[in-house]
Amino acid sequence: MSPAVQATAAPCEPDAMLPVIRAQVLIAKEAGVFFASVDIIECQKGYARVGAIISNPNPTPGTHLQPSEQVFLKDVGGRWTVLSSGSGIFCLPPYVPAGMKEACDALGLPTST
Repeated sequence: MSPAVQATAAPCEPDAMLPVIRAQVLIAKEAGVFFASVDIIECQKGYARVGAIISNPNPTPGTHLQPSEQVFLKDVGGRWTVLSSGSGIFCLPPYVPAGMKEACDALGLPTST
């Protein structure tokens, strides 16, 4: 599946997103892992949804880390900022975090059943 990519001021490039995700999404540093790469799922209309891939696909048991973390980003003045992250975020009620409906709509994700 190729990502949906449309014009946005912030570049829809992993290199533009990864440093922001590393700085804004907390990860268990004691586990010796970090976000190593980004897989862009959607990027359009000033929003992006990506998979942030951790450095160790088999983290230490008990850390509650997954091989990747879903991250929603917003273009603010030509730079990305993290809106929300987590594997349990969906654009359908009751799983939509506050302030995410606009992002879900912009990314073309279904927001109602």
